[in-house]
Amino acid sequence: MLTAKFDPQSFFQRTDNIALHVPAAEVFSLLKRSIDLPPQWGALVGRTTGDRVIVGAGGIVEAENAEDVLFVRLAPSEINLKLAGLSSQDGFSFDAVVRLRLYPVAERTELSGFLQAVMGSRRVMQTESLSAHLQPVIRDALAGFLAVREAVKLMDASDRYSASETLVAALQVPLFAAGLSLESVPVVAFESAMFRNVQKVREDASLRQAEQDASRQVNETIRVARAEQLDHLAGSLARLKEMAAASPGVELPELIRTFSEHQRGQLYEALFATEAPLARTQWIVAACSDELLFFDARTPDQPARRLRIDGAAGPARSVQIADDGGLLIGAARGVYVWPIDRTAPERTLVVDNGSTVRGGFNSVVRMGELLAATHSELGICEWNWSDGKPRPIRFVEQTRGAKAVRNIVDFDGDLFCSIDDRIIRWRADVSASQPDATLCGAGSMISALEPAREGVYAGTRQGHLVFWPAGVTGEPEILHRGMDRAIESIWMQQIHGVRRLVYSDTSPRIHAHVVGDNFTVHYEAGGQTLRRVEVSPDLLVAMNELRDRLVLWAPGKPQQPMRVISVGSISGRNIQDYCLSVAASSA
Repeated sequence: MLTAKFDPQSFFQRTDNIALHVPAAEVFSLLKRSIDLPPQWGALVGRTTGDRVIVGAGGIVEAENAEDVLFVRLAPSEINLKLAGLSSQDGFSFDAVVRLRLYPVAERTELSGFLQAVMGSRRVMQTESLSAHLQPVIRDALAGFLAVREAVKLMDASDRYSASETLVAALQVPLFAAGLSLESVPVVAFESAMFRNVQKVREDASLRQAEQDASRQVNETIRVARAEQLDHLAGSLARLKEMAAASPGVELPELIRTFSEHQRGQLYEALFATEAPLARTQWIVAACSDELLFFDARTPDQPARRLRIDGAAGPARSVQIADDGGLLIGAARGVYVWPIDRTAPERTLVVDNGSTVRGGFNSVVRMGELLAATHSELGICEWNWSDGKPRPIRFVEQTRGAKAVRNIVDFDGDLFCSIDDRIIRWRADVSASQPDATLCGAGSMISALEPAREGVYAGTRQGHLVFWPAGVTGEPEILHRGMDRAIESIWMQQIHGVRRLVYSDTSPRIHAHVVGDNFTVHYEAGGQTLRRVEVSPDLLVAMNELRDRLVLWAPGKPQQPMRVISVGSISGRNIQDYCLSVAASSA
């Protein structure tokens, strides 16, 4: 043998190499009879005489009588393990990360144990191989540790030292047998994505609950403060009512107007919030083409009654409450007179040429022996109440060629309706070829009107709210300038002489303006656009722009709706029209 087959110097330079076991013939030759070890390396030499000798760190390994050599890194080596699939006592899946530093003990007995227990038949030992050798012991120890602890405890860093102590105890015998020693206490960390997800869900739920609790507390505080304020204002209102009652000719609105603007607003708000209504809504009646849906105003989530509309007058276009409490339903070819407690109409009034027109009767009114209805193509149609026979079309010259004839309504013995951009008025009991008055100057198509003792209020397609004082037929006053959003409904609401003009303007709110003052309340709908509104003493009901929902408010709670009825999803059809049926309050 002239040259060595293997030079261990290159092996010593790799930091992941821990041990090398080779026959002496591979590292020695006739010319090379010794090996200088690096400072961190030692050796266990097996000799032909049958014994073994230790060469310390940085020593010289001699070829004399050498049979095999175990080169060993005596400096500490770092072992890193990631163990997946462990389980806590409460069933959470965990990963464990373990870091430990260990080294072979530079004694003959210990290195002999290392050679036998760790190296075995291996030629080379690296950190990865040593990790694999120790992994079963470490895994079993940590599995037992986790099995008796709940996840929340394992995630607490303060419990990690206990895990390290457990690992030291578990490794004591295996390391002794392998001739290895720990440089320091192992570092152990636990992680559970499963527990963190559950914890996040719990924290989010807890946060939401805390937010809800805080919101309830805030709302309760506001409610209590508002109730106290309303109690105080109710006392002030009671005194004002007593003063008005004791002073003939003095009305409550006059007394309220003696207060500042801010105080007036509070008094108006308290009046509509605390005053018990003289009548209460019984039914919300929605006409959906070929069906009537009756919603109990107290429990309106589902209709209490559903009635089919399949008479000679065709499907419904509009529905109003008559003075006797029954329904007047404008249909495609006529009018149904329908008692509210009946399952079928009492009578059906039709027009002779109804089959040739489109659309339907958009508004109906009864005054004594007269029933009248408006139709944008047919004009103003009338019938005798006693025998149901049709009368001649009213004011043909005024309605011929009109685009919109609508909004017929009675007030103090007069009838009113709109014809395009003007309003006409006439006596219901007089046969005349011309209206008694024509109100002009609105500037655009009239979409809603409301007569009152002081004059006539109207809304236009442009969104203007206009007013003709009594006796005025020319240019009206503009009470509110719109933004090209039609005002499609106007109502007058009155409590103790305080009157509010309630109107919709195709926006996300309903407006309630005190007549004779500058105070306005807005009933908010949460962002959905509202098309029109119906008003009763105890309820405001608006229809949304898509005509598939009804939004309900209590008069004294404008901040948010008390209920929303999804009529479209119930009936499968859009709402053509709706009305409110009221009865005297028993309170």
